[in-house]
Amino acid sequence: RARYDDRPLHENLLIDGPVGMLRGDLIHEAFRGLDERLPKLNRYTHLAAGDGLRKRRVVRWYDFVTRPLAIFLKVYALKQGYRDGAVGFIHAGLSSFAAFAKYAKMWEALGSLRGPKEKGGALKDASEPAEMPEGRG
Repeated sequence: RARYDDRPLHENLLIDGPVGMLRGDLIHEAFRGLDERLPKLNRYTHLAAGDGLRKRRVVRWYDFVTRPLAIFLKVYALKQGYRDGAVGFIHAGLSSFAAFAKYAKMWEALGSLRGPKEKGGALKDASEPAEMPEGRG
């Protein structure tokens, strides 16, 4: 028997009993296309931003450049996404964008993107996606 823990992001599989080994490949297809991937990306970046805010209180301008670039290189080069052709390139690009979105959401929640009258956190409840003002999101 197995179950997931209660963490909203990067949950762990808790296993009761012995663990075996698979003899073949395990193909994990978490989504069928961009129509499924983009809403999930938005939800996960919201959760990741909330988690990031609990760990740090500052987002610097270079986080918007270095973090997405590092993720792209990790996914495309180190994890050999290039071997999957266009699909690997798209996956690396979306992973990179997810890093950018996470830091943008953290920046916004810290009040850095809002004017003096609008300050406040868009990520007060990290378990649900934030309500974005009209024209955003």
